[in-house]
Amino acid sequence: MRILLPTMRDPGQIGGTSTHISMLAQGLREIGHVVQEFYLGAAIPAPVRKAGLIWPAGVLNRARKGWGMLYSAEARGRLLAARTASECERAREAGEPWEFLNAQEVYSVPYLRAVADECGIPLVLTLHGYPLYESVSEGYSTASRQGLAYLMRAEMRALRLADAVVTVDGRLYRHALRLVPERGDSIYTLMNFIDTTTFAPAADAHEEQELRRVLRQRWDIPQDAVVLFCPRRLVKKNGVVYPSLALASMSASDRERFLLLHAGEGGERQEMERIVRENGLDKHVRLLGGQGREAVLELYRLADIVLVPSVHSENVEEATSLSALEAMASGRPLIAGDVGGLAEMVVDGETGLLVPADALALAAAILRLAAAPDEGARMAAAARDYVVRNHSHLRAAQAYAEVYRRAAAQGDAAPLDDPLAGARPATPPSRPWPSLSVLGFTMDAVTLEQAARWVAVTAGQSPGGGRTRLAVSFNPELVVRAQRDPLAAEALLEADLCYPDGVGAVWAAGRQGARLRTSDHLTGSGADAESGTGAESGPVPLERVAGIDLAQRVLELAAGQGLSVFFLGAAPGVAEEAARRQVERLPSLRVAGTHHGYFSAAGEADVVDMVRAARPDIVLVAMGAPRQEILLHRHRDRWGAAVGLGIGGSFDVWAGVVTRAPAWTQRARIEWLYRLASDPRRIRRQKALPRYAAQVVRWAPDDYGPPRRGRAAAAPADTGEHHSEHGDDLA
Repeated sequence: MRILLPTMRDPGQIGGTSTHISMLAQGLREIGHVVQEFYLGAAIPAPVRKAGLIWPAGVLNRARKGWGMLYSAEARGRLLAARTASECERAREAGEPWEFLNAQEVYSVPYLRAVADECGIPLVLTLHGYPLYESVSEGYSTASRQGLAYLMRAEMRALRLADAVVTVDGRLYRHALRLVPERGDSIYTLMNFIDTTTFAPAADAHEEQELRRVLRQRWDIPQDAVVLFCPRRLVKKNGVVYPSLALASMSASDRERFLLLHAGEGGERQEMERIVRENGLDKHVRLLGGQGREAVLELYRLADIVLVPSVHSENVEEATSLSALEAMASGRPLIAGDVGGLAEMVVDGETGLLVPADALALAAAILRLAAAPDEGARMAAAARDYVVRNHSHLRAAQAYAEVYRRAAAQGDAAPLDDPLAGARPATPPSRPWPSLSVLGFTMDAVTLEQAARWVAVTAGQSPGGGRTRLAVSFNPELVVRAQRDPLAAEALLEADLCYPDGVGAVWAAGRQGARLRTSDHLTGSGADAESGTGAESGPVPLERVAGIDLAQRVLELAAGQGLSVFFLGAAPGVAEEAARRQVERLPSLRVAGTHHGYFSAAGEADVVDMVRAARPDIVLVAMGAPRQEILLHRHRDRWGAAVGLGIGGSFDVWAGVVTRAPAWTQRARIEWLYRLASDPRRIRRQKALPRYAAQVVRWAPDDYGPPRRGRAAAAPADTGEHHSEHGDDLA
């Protein structure tokens, strides 16, 4: 195979993506393939980069934060495609044409798609993270509606236009699958990898000790110091402030023996310097700045404990951390943040220690390993064995080669000895109803009865204590909010079920050919929606599923199955009264507990812990959109419940605080108008409706690119020129 790896990055950049590219290229060459890394920064002169990219981006960012990133993404994507096309033409003329393109950034995919189609070769995308949330988290982009709309569209189009997609952890796989479920047969997970021969401990203990002694002399480090090494870029998601805070939390006697080394640069450096200064840690913390590969290798070898304290930040979580893999391969005890891909590859207490985003917890883990070096050595040996077996660059190269072959063969059957075994992580079982895409978000065309039974069956079959499955209402207010709020966007994108709640959802679906199913559930008569009685004919029969109706039916099923339910939300006393009245109506209903929704952000963790301690099967959250969705999603690994369901103002209705709109307004689809007339303060929420309606009118699924089903039948690639139709998305 002849494989070209084009990237928008500059050569020699420190970071996971650059390391990934170099390691993949090395592995592919070692198993006999021809590979070229094609860096944009090396392909264009420095004056052109400054004049055409860097300076304009800086000017635009001064005008409005984020504009520079949007400009740079578009410009770099176009330039990369132009240079890649030139390279492909040169190789063709030389009689050695490239056979595969492997893109590394979503922004370049539409333009590289055109190049791949022109050359008649497959295009594979490696998805390294969450472009939308990482851009916002790291301060590169704006949280404006326009910026988020562009980023969301870029990600969606890239996933649709690539012939195959490789994600670097299971969470990213589920994220991609949720965005483009129709591409499930061409999305894979291949966790990151390293050269396990370069990152390795010395051959024997004596050689290891001598090497450590020499390296500590070279770096001017006391031989008796317990060295903590944190090889991370100084950005929020990497949790780099926590090691210094952990040292600050220790007693003076405990802290005296530690030396913390940071290798990396980034926006958090100023905050870290402040922490060091204010806590008198100058003797104990060294900020080394960016370091080259050889220096980092030395720092691993002289360290006693490696810290990768990643945290959840602006919906960004660590994927398969290369720093963690390097530490594990180097035979060093690892303490890592209990998030994302780290939690997938580190087994707490066996191959390392996992800690939450808490300085005291990190301090306790550091003291534990410092006091028990034998325990650290045991975990380090197990970690080394795990990395060699699962994250070797040669093993990864074989798997990537198979992805390329399948992309070229358009999904032909795999060989018996399948190098992609396990490359598609377990996903929730498919559900027997179609889904629709509206403004880039997925809405399930599910009936009330189907949605309620899904909740009940999931709650009955899924053990408590694990990840909570989430059902959210697809409504215009939440969609518009998700376009400018990454927290709301991920809650909607990663929900397990999005039921059509609201006239706006039904109307938007109707514009795609869906037909509304008319059922008697609006009046509470409980028609058999599963059978579709009264349904109009249409390609996708659709039923409006009001949150309060769904919640009521869920309670009925829960009572029949002996499932326990926690009531969370509304004003003090309302949840208790709602639960009491529901028990009067359903005597067999098990109420695990109740709590009001008037708690601060500081008290949020305590409330979640209280819910977890109650061990409910289902947690109902009535706090209004998008707060309830964001809350459920943020703590989906901590609730302890099998299913979480946001139900808006249902508790108020059940408790008799407010009266629900008459049945005739529901049948006439004007319940929203009745509620607005009853409570004029709702006008603030209704302001989203005109914006939503305008977007639906002008929106089409093609804005996100057509799903790829083979190059031979593919239309000419969309190069992104249609942005002129959506000028407000970039202005």
